[in-house]
Amino acid sequence: ALILGWYYFEGTDWENSTQAFQRALSYAERIEDSQDRHDLFFDGWLNLAEVYNYIGDYVTALDYRLKALHLIDSISIDDDKYTN
Repeated sequence: ALILGWYYFEGTDWENSTQAFQRALSYAERIEDSQDRHDLFFDGWLNLAEVYNYIGDYVTALDYRLKALHLIDSISIDDDKYTN
């Protein structure tokens, strides 16, 4: 879904791009491995922020960037998966 989102993004098809990135976020909810789940949420939110930034919706773009930042802040620094 991320690749499809970028495909639409490159073609300036903002609606399909945001739908694809939203679909990636729905997939992330079902991933059991915490690192893979966090990675997909992080990428999905930052990619959505980029789309909204391009279309001039800076408030929504900032909201998605803050979600990604909050995720990073919530990850335990002691977790070996993230420190290697």
